Amino acid sequence: MKAAIVIGVDAINGDLPRLRAAASSAVEVASWLRRSEYEVNLFTDEDGPVTRSDIFSAVTSLVHKCTVKQLVIYFAGHGFLKGPLDEHWLLSGAPVDPSESVNVTYSAAAARYRGIPRIIFISDACRVAPKSDVHSGITGGSIFPNIAPTPRSAEIDFYYATQPGDPAYERDATEAECAHGLFTKELLDAHKEAPPEALLTIGRRLYVRNDWLKDVLEERVCASAENISLRLTQIPDVQIQMRDGYIALKDGDTPSVRTRNFSAKRGHPSLGLQTAIRKRRSGSTYGPDGIIKDRARENKRFKERLGVLQRAEQAGRIRVRDDVFETHLTCVGDKFAVIASGSGLLAELSEQEIGTTYRIRLAGNSSQVAVQFSDGCGMLLPVLSDYACEVVRDEGRTLSVSYSCRPFQDPWLGELRAEVLSAATLGLLDLNSESARALAQKLRRGKRSDPILGLVAALAYALAGDSKGASSVREYMRRDLNVDLFDSWLLGGAGKDLPIQPKMPLLAQTWNFLEVFGTPFAEEMKHLRRVAGFWTVFEADAMDKVAGLVQSSKWGF
Repeated sequence: MKAAIVIGVDAINGDLPRLRAAASSAVEVASWLRRSEYEVNLFTDEDGPVTRSDIFSAVTSLVHKCTVKQLVIYFAGHGFLKGPLDEHWLLSGAPVDPSESVNVTYSAAAARYRGIPRIIFISDACRVAPKSDVHSGITGGSIFPNIAPTPRSAEIDFYYATQPGDPAYERDATEAECAHGLFTKELLDAHKEAPPEALLTIGRRLYVRNDWLKDVLEERVCASAENISLRLTQIPDVQIQMRDGYIALKDGDTPSVRTRNFSAKRGHPSLGLQTAIRKRRSGSTYGPDGIIKDRARENKRFKERLGVLQRAEQAGRIRVRDDVFETHLTCVGDKFAVIASGSGLLAELSEQEIGTTYRIRLAGNSSQVAVQFSDGCGMLLPVLSDYACEVVRDEGRTLSVSYSCRPFQDPWLGELRAEVLSAATLGLLDLNSESARALAQKLRRGKRSDPILGLVAALAYALAGDSKGASSVREYMRRDLNVDLFDSWLLGGAGKDLPIQPKMPLLAQTWNFLEVFGTPFAEEMKHLRRVAGFWTVFEADAMDKVAGLVQSSKWGF
């Protein structure tokens, strides 16, 4: 059977404006999916508040049925990103009740291992940073039950209305009162107007192929936004993992060859399927097997962040001579202090123009160190024998954490690192098996490459549901380091035969997988307050606790 959870929330319990079309869009989407023989659970705030517990109960019921072959989860309403891979949908009680949101990324990670083989998330919501500390305090939760994971992972497609960091627009107020969100409207219209080459025949029924939708939705939504106002830009983010996948039937009894031509005087004629495909392929940073999303280089924030990291790489190459190397920690763009260190480690401070450097004397192969930045927040970092660590900070944000066996001597590695970490910290990586494989292969070219890039590759594999790929990354990192980094250890299958450093995730997204995989972990660590972002950065009021954990070595696993 096919099932759907359809959610539309116009108003939340906070200061964000009431939406005009979220609930009505959900009603129309529910009707659309029923025409494609889905069993639909509809949740809107037209008659009362939408709660996470109600949605959780509906999803849990579907999981326990064990007969659902394809599940669609649709949301229209307010959303935001606490980090590039930390997405939330706000329900009626949010943000006053911090638990009344759907943690989309956590839900997707859990969904992979709950027995439903094909899942589609559709989000017609904003993906901007929290607007206040109140929104930053939202915790949310998964809408999938916390049960023993199944051995086979699901294929998951994601249809986001907009790129990370961008708003999702509704039509102008001068248009009809019942106007839809742009993305929902164009998604439904694409199923009415799909040409023959976009169709997939299953049991004499015609379905619209998801790979066709990926290309044309970008064209349609972008043009539709700019037809409302030249100031509006909205580019969908569609991530396809299913082969021969689809959402719904083509609307109508027979294939239509109609195409939609946007106003030529506005400069947005329809590109056509093949043109869109050529444009998408040529825009990939590393060619057909690119690891950075299409259009990344057009993103203003990507350009700015790339510039900061490239300058840090260049400065590093200048200040390190070939014949001088020692294990050390450096902070660029900020000051930091070592406030607690693990066993066998002694740090010696050296102030430099670029920031703060700690020369490390390490008795053994690895350890960990808690560091605190000038604003009081801090991190728990692994210390690896023969590796130098550099943290790049800018305007109070941690942009990059990198490790080099001989720092900054390989321009190829430095360029790759700057691009990958710029994209990763902005949510602009293609998180699928092919992209993860491309990154992993590039890392294998250089002996003892930056292990942080290995963690990014392992995360990409895990988010694509490729446990074998994540395990392979862990194995080649173990051979190089003779130690397990926490993130690759967890994402690659766990086990206890090597030391684990650090004792907590370095990547913020990995925290979600603690619950997904049922990893034993001290509750007090799970609830330490963290700064929103790609890296695990703890709030200032949590750093005393982090330091205490480092010195006590009581980790709970």
